[in-house]
Amino acid sequence: MSPQPKPSWWKRARHVPGRLRTRLWLLLGRPMPITSQDRKVLETVILPEVAAKHHRVLFVGCEIYTAHYRTLFRRNDYHTLDYDPAKQRYGARQHKVGSATELDRHYAAEWFDAVIFNGVLGYGIDDLAGAEAAIAACRTVLKPEGLLVVGWNDRTEVRGLVEASQEIKRGLKPVVFAPLGVVQTEPLDVGRHVYSFFVKEAEQ
Repeated sequence: MSPQPKPSWWKRARHVPGRLRTRLWLLLGRPMPITSQDRKVLETVILPEVAAKHHRVLFVGCEIYTAHYRTLFRRNDYHTLDYDPAKQRYGARQHKVGSATELDRHYAAEWFDAVIFNGVLGYGIDDLAGAEAAIAACRTVLKPEGLLVVGWNDRTEVRGLVEASQEIKRGLKPVVFAPLGVVQTEPLDVGRHVYSFFVKEAEQ
């Protein structure tokens, strides 16, 4: 009787307790992505295009399912920021702990070629004052003609922040994101997630 094949490392890892399995996944550099449609658009279309066209990139907000993004930006000058110190392990090597409302205190003006501000409005920044401060800070750290990607869930309260924002209209203009052919996506998946694309206008 021939010996039974050993189960794959992945099948063995499934039986490891959750917290330890998470650490093992991170140590091995294995992705733990969300499989929703909006994440697929982000990870297969938006992030590769940003990585190809923009060298110095800031990603705001870190979670276990964003940890593998650093591999997408391994040839870029990739930075991350999150207010929660525990999220640093999911960020880039060049990670800072701080609020998105004050990110311009952590980075020089006109430093980044692109800023990805995804899933923050309505998830930590819940009022207009905070939204205005965060968007203004994103604009400050962007280079002229730099790209700002704002991802948000099309819920009443979040849409209210986006529509009421004056900062998003000041020095930023909607831009067609070439791979998708739109300045803003239709709501995606059950979360009704939307991606809006802006470019920082050069000062006259």
